[in-house]
Amino acid sequence: MAIVVAEPGTVETDPILMALVDGLPDDDYVLPAVSVYGQELGWLVIAPTGIYHLDIRDWPGAVWDRGVEPWLVEDDEGAQHPEPSPTALLGNAREAISSFLADELPDIKPPVYGLL
Repeated sequence: MAIVVAEPGTVETDPILMALVDGLPDDDYVLPAVSVYGQELGWLVIAPTGIYHLDIRDWPGAVWDRGVEPWLVEDDEGAQHPEPSPTALLGNAREAISSFLADELPDIKPPVYGLL
């Protein structure tokens, strides 16, 4: 079971956080709703193998990555809605995390991964 670094009571109220805590090893740390250098991050997992930024979306229906901004998400009624590319947002988040580590902990150079 992973260790949560969050406000008390958060684990009991968030199903995603509960799944991460229950599914990850004991030596992993889960940080929900983190902001790094102005980038809002959904989830960070600090593990012996690296730092993982998780961008979890709850989009209904079909999703299309057209290779350009924006992505299209089709709802249950068939209407299409534009959404910013999460891959671009993952890249921005990874840059912010890497910059933070270089500035604040220059001797520590863990790999940083973005997962959608």
